[in-house]
Amino acid sequence: MNSEGKVNQFAVVFDASYQYYKDGTISVSYTWNDAKDNTSFNGNVANTATLSLAVKDDPRDLSKMSYSNNQFRNKIVIYGTLPTFYGVSVGVRYSGIGGTRYSLLAGGNINGDFVAGDNDLAYIFDPNNSNTSKQLVTGLNNLLNNPEASQSLKDYIKKYQGKIADRNGGVNGFYGLIDLRIAKNSIYIKTMLWKYQGSFQRCQLV
Repeated sequence: MNSEGKVNQFAVVFDASYQYYKDGTISVSYTWNDAKDNTSFNGNVANTATLSLAVKDDPRDLSKMSYSNNQFRNKIVIYGTLPTFYGVSVGVRYSGIGGTRYSLLAGGNINGDFVAGDNDLAYIFDPNNSNTSKQLVTGLNNLLNNPEASQSLKDYIKKYQGKIADRNGGVNGFYGLIDLRIAKNSIYIKTMLWKYQGSFQRCQLV
């Protein structure tokens, strides 16, 4: 049996590092990425691979390429350490990523493959269409006019109004995490080195 899975991935990576004083260093890495596939399942169980794929109709049809579950657009990592001072070392790491993808799914077994809510792409009703029920129009407009709703979700809905949403058609914004690590080395015996280290909880930056 031959796999019909395909992936087209292209990335550009820039790396740089600089030792500015003694053991103090700064490293920067940036990645621009584009990844599309016809299934993001990585395995050899045919049933699971088929039913985990978000589709409009037949989950066995792998003819359409779309953004991968593993897609991201930009990623940046910055890591720096201060010069060790009296056995104390301090390191800070920032990791940020943007352009990851998600899909809008229907809440039922729309395509009749016996999988409910997990792989059926949603049909996005058009609130400007006179055939759309009043309840749906009200619900959609309430969501689109809600200032607390994600702009990414609003853009996804507007793009596919009146049709079935594409797999991974939603684009997440950029967010990052900061890690601060402090370590202390203490020598009690010439042949023994004790190392104490602590790490602060990461903070999310949007």
